[in-house]
Amino acid sequence: MADLPPILHILPAEPFGGLQVLVIELARAQRAEGKVAKIVLLAPSERVEARCRAAGIEPVVLTGPKLGRMVALARIVRQREPAILHSHCEPIWATVPLAMRGAAWMVHQHVYASQKSIRDRAGNLIRRFFARRFVGITHSVAQSFVEQGLVAAERTSVVHNGLDLATLPSPVAGRNIAPPFTVVFVGRAVREKGLFDFIEAADLLRDETGLRFVIAGEGADLAEARAVITARGLDDRIAVLGFVHDTAALWSEADMLLMLSTREPFGLVILEAIASGVAVLGYDIPSGGSEVMSVIPGCRMVAAFSIANLADAVREAANDPAALRSQVATGRAIVASQFSLGRMEKNVAREYERLAHP
Repeated sequence: MADLPPILHILPAEPFGGLQVLVIELARAQRAEGKVAKIVLLAPSERVEARCRAAGIEPVVLTGPKLGRMVALARIVRQREPAILHSHCEPIWATVPLAMRGAAWMVHQHVYASQKSIRDRAGNLIRRFFARRFVGITHSVAQSFVEQGLVAAERTSVVHNGLDLATLPSPVAGRNIAPPFTVVFVGRAVREKGLFDFIEAADLLRDETGLRFVIAGEGADLAEARAVITARGLDDRIAVLGFVHDTAALWSEADMLLMLSTREPFGLVILEAIASGVAVLGYDIPSGGSEVMSVIPGCRMVAAFSIANLADAVREAANDPAALRSQVATGRAIVASQFSLGRMEKNVAREYERLAHP
C-alpha cells in the first residue's frame, strides 16, 4: 500500500459515548500501523481528552465561541495539507472548513440519514457536493443515505466497527452460572435506547426468583427512569449505577445485555458484551444493530417492542445459562475474526487509498 498523507480525525466531544471511543481506538490502531493519525476535538471534554491521552494521542482541542472554533478549524485544515480529513458526526459549522478541502474529505456515517432540521439538510447538502468518500458503519446506515439521494452509491462503502479484544478481559473459564442471572442495560440512558422497555421487562419478571437487573449509563431520561422504578416498587429489583468507569467489572457480573434501541445504527456494545462472555438479546427490527446481531452466535432477537416476548426470552436464557455461554463462546470467535479493530483499520485504509488515488 502506498504511503498515505497524515490523517486528521474531526470528532465532536459530546454526547460522550461509543463514537468517541471508537474513533480514538481507530486512531491508535492506525498509529500502530505506522500511519500519522491525529484527532481534532471540536470542543473541550475532560473525558474524551483523557481517553485520547490514555491511547497515547494528544488531541488538538478547539475552544471558545463557535465562530472562533470554525476559524481555528479552517486554519488547521490549511496548515495540514495534504492531510486526509476524516470526519465523524461533525456539526454544520464544522462542515464549512472541511468543504474547502473536499477532495481530501471522507465522511464516516455513524448515524442514520436525517433531514429533520434545516441544519440537517444544509449539512447533508455540503457533504454531498464537497466530500469525496462516504463510509457507513453498516449496510443499513449507508443505504439510508443512498435511498434519500444524499450520496451516490458508487461513492459509498461499508466498514463495520471493530473491537480490540485485547482491551477487554477474557471471560473467566468455568464462570459461576449460579443465580442471580444478571440482565443489564448499558449505554446512553434515553428512551430511544429502550430504557423504559428494559424497566417494563423487569417489572413483568418481578416475581421470578434468581433474576437481577442493572442499568449502567447516564442520559437525559435517567431521572425519569429512576422515578418510574421507584413508583413501581422496583428499587430492590433494578440497580441504577449511572456512568460506569470500570466496565470490566460490570461485564464480569453480567449474563445478558438487552439491546432495545428503536433503530440502532450499529451497537458497539454488542461486540463488547459478546467479547466479554455476555449474551445479547435485542429486537428483531430493520437496523444496523439487527444486522450485527444476526451474524453473531450468542445474540438472540425477539419481535420488536413485545415486552412479553422479551420477558419470555430472558426467562428461557436464565433457565439454561450454560447453553447460553456455549453460544457466546462461539460468538466471541466471530467477533475476533469479523469485527476486529485490525480488520476495521485495514478496511478504512482501503478507503483512504480510494480517496487519495481516485
